[in-house]
Amino acid sequence: MIELSPVRPEQIVDLVSREASSTAYPWTEKQLMSSLQGKADCLSVLAHEGVVGYLVVQGLLDEAELLNLVIFSPHGAKGHGLAALRSLQQRL
Repeated sequence: MIELSPVRPEQIVDLVSREASSTAYPWTEKQLMSSLQGKADCLSVLAHEGVVGYLVVQGLLDEAELLNLVIFSPHGAKGHGLAALRSLQQRL
């Protein structure tokens, strides 16, 4: 089961570091902090292993735009991304 939880500012450095080792084009600390302070929702993806990724989504009226979704290595290919999207859909 996946849960989504708001990202706290003190988590940013760890999330950026973990994303850097998981993707070819990771977000920077500045990008993630800007989203956290702006109109976007930054949510940790939590599984039984702990934080396995995060997503950033921005809502506007009756729409939502997914700005970033990352599942950290070695948690990929286990269905966490799809489960996170389903959880987000229910949340919206």
